[in-house]
Amino acid sequence: MAKEPSPSDPAASIPLAPDRPRPDRTPHVEGIGPFVPYVPKSLKLACTFEVPDNWLATEQQGRGERYQQIILVGPRNAQDTYHAGLTVRITPVGAGGGSYATLEDLIDWRRKQYAQTAGFSELSFREVSVVGPPAKELKWIFQVTLPSAVGPQTVLLKNQLVLFAHQEQLYELSFGADAVEFERYAPAFEHLLQSFQLVPSPQ
Repeated sequence: MAKEPSPSDPAASIPLAPDRPRPDRTPHVEGIGPFVPYVPKSLKLACTFEVPDNWLATEQQGRGERYQQIILVGPRNAQDTYHAGLTVRITPVGAGGGSYATLEDLIDWRRKQYAQTAGFSELSFREVSVVGPPAKELKWIFQVTLPSAVGPQTVLLKNQLVLFAHQEQLYELSFGADAVEFERYAPAFEHLLQSFQLVPSPQ
């Protein structure tokens, strides 16, 4: 089955342990508004998390590939070619009709997918803790050519992904931005990870 674009598809901070206290206030970062609980509009999610209230949210459900996905679009970069963005994507395992039998299969596919992009370099791959289940964190950079007011420009992008499995579901939490501005907006992803909680599956 053909794979659909990844959560932070180029065409289209460190997670904290669950016993670390959740932040009571948002550090002031220009372009990141106050954090608010995400309220699904059409999706039935078995998780809760907080997002910047000034980032535009879009919900999607896969067609050829089964998944639920929330994309949050943040500020554009200085070149006006690319938005910083957050994605939460939930996919059933293969036994539940998904395209990936295991978490390892999903990770392998993502690595192969991005390895084909220009200028690709994997920066890190390690085990982390987010909500309890073992999780894997990947960081990489790659180049894309994007349109702009002055013509096509090559932009170096940086992505951070955290992936884990829970109750026959595969979770992908991701953040992507212009590599130059990655650290500026990384607090949005850190807060999403800190606030992320699993809840009973909705009926």
